[in-house]
Amino acid sequence: MKKNSGLTLIESMFVIVILGILGSLAIPRIDPSEGGTAYALTRQIVADMRYARSLAITSAKPYTLKFSPSGGPYTSYAIFQEETQFGDTNPIPSSINCTATADEYEFSYLGSANDNGTVTIAGGGSGYIINLIAATGRAFEEKIE
Repeated sequence: MKKNSGLTLIESMFVIVILGILGSLAIPRIDPSEGGTAYALTRQIVADMRYARSLAITSAKPYTLKFSPSGGPYTSYAIFQEETQFGDTNPIPSSINCTATADEYEFSYLGSANDNGTVTIAGGGSGYIINLIAATGRAFEEKIE
């Protein structure tokens, strides 16, 4: 008996159906709207606040996350160690409105922040608030309803 290798028509159709189901599950997660951009920016700022706090703790030197231009609405932000910029400047898309209670947030070597604060991000019908707790330096986001 000769054994044929390859896929039968039914096996091929089964693979295509599975790929279609997986693809349909992934589409809602890919959100190119401004609401998705606002959420992505919110998560990035929270991550960068946590990173600045971590740098301050591990180096025993204060690190600051600064928004610009002063007074907002902001167009970019960056992390600084004293007056030296650490890493790249992160742009804020013009379609996103970003404001905060302070232009900069400094993290000490103990991990605490210089002040309680909030950063508000809105765009595309979605809004988020980033809260910063001074005593612990904890940053977290919540959706504006």
